[in-house]
Amino acid sequence: LKAGAVGVKIGVFAWVDPATGLVTNAQVANGVLGFVRRDNTALITQYLAESSMLIPAGFGITLYDKGDFWARFAGGATIGQKVFASIADGTVTAATAAPADTVDTGFVVASTAVAGALAKITK
Repeated sequence: LKAGAVGVKIGVFAWVDPATGLVTNAQVANGVLGFVRRDNTALITQYLAESSMLIPAGFGITLYDKGDFWARFAGGATIGQKVFASIADGTVTAATAAPADTVDTGFVVASTAVAGALAKITK
């Protein structure tokens, strides 16, 4: 699998197009969903930046359909909530029912997080 034309953000969900093998953070038709964990494959291209959460276009990438990972929840998270991915950019949301424009990832929240903090997700 390779990162698509705009690259792939780390720490959120992404879809692979089975016909091309290209990965994007936006949902694609017939795409396969997976979590993008930090594998130290991001490239720091911004001048004087200390880190990056973007895997550049064309770089190899692995998507995970199960495991334990840390994810940042803008609205916070509570143990046992379902994890949903935005179809626009793969960002995560914790809820008991699917918010608009999200898909159920099959992951659940395994640790509590206040708004903007990290929580463990598991599947």
